[in-house]
Amino acid sequence: METFNFEHELLCIQEKLLNFAIALTHNPTYAWDLVQETNVKILENRNKFESHYYPIKIGYTFIKNLFISDRRKIKQLQEKAIILDPQDQYKIEGGEPVQINYDYNYILEVLNLLDNQSRKIIKLLIEGKRYAEISEILNIPEGTVKSQIHRIREQLKQSLAELLETDTKE
Repeated sequence: METFNFEHELLCIQEKLLNFAIALTHNPTYAWDLVQETNVKILENRNKFESHYYPIKIGYTFIKNLFISDRRKIKQLQEKAIILDPQDQYKIEGGEPVQINYDYNYILEVLNLLDNQSRKIIKLLIEGKRYAEISEILNIPEGTVKSQIHRIREQLKQSLAELLETDTKE
């Protein structure tokens, strides 16, 4: 078994790994993240490498698999649309199913009036995702996410204000 400086070999392949990751992602920042995750995996498994050619091969494999895994996660999130049925009963933790009151049902109806993209954005925002994360998950620019969230908030304010006006008139 030939000996080699593992860290030096890993440094030598960084540019190749980054170019490969950029070719996959078309996003230098995301590509660099993939390379960093790959470096961690390679370093964790350094004792399994038999020659200095193996790290580059396994590096490509790690990057490809990480990329595919991330794309699957993103696709699953994109496919999950918020479909809220105001007629359903909802179970509160530790209790029996209860019928939701009218105001909550109205809010659900207002949310369902939003287009699918807006519901996805609101869902991710409610989950605590940051603008950059929402942008990456939905594969749209961060500025678009910010402007859409502003538009959605204004739309919800207007719709919910109508609810408050009708409640005070009764």
